[in-house]
Amino acid sequence: MRKIPLRQLFLGDDGDPAPLDTLLDTYDRKTRNLGNLIHAGTHSVKRKKFFGTISAGDHFMRAMPLREKLPFLPKFVPLQRSMDKSSRYYDEPFEPRKDTADPDFLAALERLAFKLEATAVGYARIPPDYIYAGKAIPYDRAIVFTVEMDKAKIDTAPGYPAMIVTITSYHRLGIIANALTDLLREHGYGAYPGTAVGGLVNYVRTAELAGLGAGGYHGLLISPAGGSRQRIGLVYTNIANLPVPAENHHAWVRDLCAMCRKCTRECPVQAIYETPQAGPAGQVTFVDHPKCLAKFSIDYGCSVCVKVCPFSNVGYQAIKSRFKDTKTRTHSKVSA
Repeated sequence: MRKIPLRQLFLGDDGDPAPLDTLLDTYDRKTRNLGNLIHAGTHSVKRKKFFGTISAGDHFMRAMPLREKLPFLPKFVPLQRSMDKSSRYYDEPFEPRKDTADPDFLAALERLAFKLEATAVGYARIPPDYIYAGKAIPYDRAIVFTVEMDKAKIDTAPGYPAMIVTITSYHRLGIIANALTDLLREHGYGAYPGTAVGGLVNYVRTAELAGLGAGGYHGLLISPAGGSRQRIGLVYTNIANLPVPAENHHAWVRDLCAMCRKCTRECPVQAIYETPQAGPAGQVTFVDHPKCLAKFSIDYGCSVCVKVCPFSNVGYQAIKSRFKDTKTRTHSKVSA
């Protein structure tokens, strides 16, 4: 596997203006070592890039002053190591011995995830159209989990502390994914970790299938565990009897977003659509990615939409209670 040296990531290299995207594509190509892959569907979309059209030297990962780079490196190096470890599970096929799991094993799996600081765990079956165009996955079933990001640090967005907590959250996702993969394989199940950054599938839509939350107007998952202040990870597995939920009980969130639109108003570059754009296979686009990426790339990953989202501040349950009460009162008036 081609390695992307840290010097190239942070100090620049005219030969590769998008080293992080190159690294992620290198990880993804390792799926070719496996057989019987499930490929993207006819309506799949391409994964969004982390490096856009701005000058490579202007990207925050390279433009940070030395006083910030020095403490940042000890945060980023463990993340890259955990992603390197995740990629090594794809070096050769793992031959599973079984494909059904009892409730006790799934409970043990969840206990391990929570011990490693996951905030929620769910299960999904991934449709081909959720796989990014040009990518493929080893199994269409997944264990999905989230990690909450510290509110005090996100409240500094856009800025260095908010970016640091995002990086450390990605690292935590990698730790959990690798540990769950090890446990699954030890018990004879097929398992491959999803990459903490990037990924082969749309993590937000997959988390919706797992019943963990609903995508908001900012394009991010909103859930009871942290509102918008979270990152998503997963592990692909061959377990055929995962308890995938029949419906998502968080769909009301989208109705609240349509009324709120605070992220739309507060976005520094007006990158969040007033009216979400519907795609041919039912997928919805909430964000003008080129606009968003331009701000993301130069301003520490931005995260203003995460900071201002009421679900990140007031809390999911409090908003749900108020929203349900409002709808009940409105319905009563109409009925009367």
